[in-house]
Amino acid sequence: MCLTTMRQILLFSAIFTTSVFLSMPAHAWDIPKSISTIEWDAWPRICQGSQIIRGKTSMPRDRTPPRLTKQEHQWSKKFGIWHFCTGYIHLLRAEANPDQRARKRILNKWVFQDLNWVPKGIKPEHPLSPLVNTALARALRSVGQHEKAIEVLDKIRKHHPSDPNLYSVYTAIYFDEKDYPKAIEILEQGNQATGDKIGELQYFLGLAYFYTDQIDKARIYEEKARQNKYPFRALTRKLAEHDAKKASSSAQE
Repeated sequence: MCLTTMRQILLFSAIFTTSVFLSMPAHAWDIPKSISTIEWDAWPRICQGSQIIRGKTSMPRDRTPPRLTKQEHQWSKKFGIWHFCTGYIHLLRAEANPDQRARKRILNKWVFQDLNWVPKGIKPEHPLSPLVNTALARALRSVGQHEKAIEVLDKIRKHHPSDPNLYSVYTAIYFDEKDYPKAIEILEQGNQATGDKIGELQYFLGLAYFYTDQIDKARIYEEKARQNKYPFRALTRKLAEHDAKKASSSAQE
């Protein structure tokens, strides 16, 4: 995916508008009548390029669907990927909804029906498995079912230990729980498994170290995240505020 999972979660929560619910489908796998540019950009490639889906919805005029490989077309038909793609759009809309009751209603009525349809046919070792199961784990997290979400992630990580999006969802869960030591543990594993080059993982690893008062380690990963062009700068500001406060305290002594 072009947008990483954590960035999607944070981005959509900031831009939610109620207008996206005007075209909810009547059946579980019916795709919404229109998809916004932001939703399109967050949509997985296999959804963007699906010929079955293109005939069912109105897509942004300034976006060009990718050409799927022969294998991707086969997967799309074999696994009924349109169920997943429909569920994914509603997952984005649910994550963006600030109303907790409305969010749960969307997830229970639309998202789980579609997302549960596809993983049953895909074995954990299949290349599509991280994509569809990460989305399912995100949905479970959104309704507070953290243990179930972690079970899903653990099962897939055995076969795909270097998929960065798995670690993004782990991180969201442990940050929800303010369990920063556990976040550090899983992020260190993820950073190592992905070759110490994913800025998103490094950013949240630095943030977790900051929240556990391990400032030197927080600085290390803040710098790595910047070097890998991760765009968020809250950690940079937190470290600057920490330094300013420390300098002010020293001056008053």
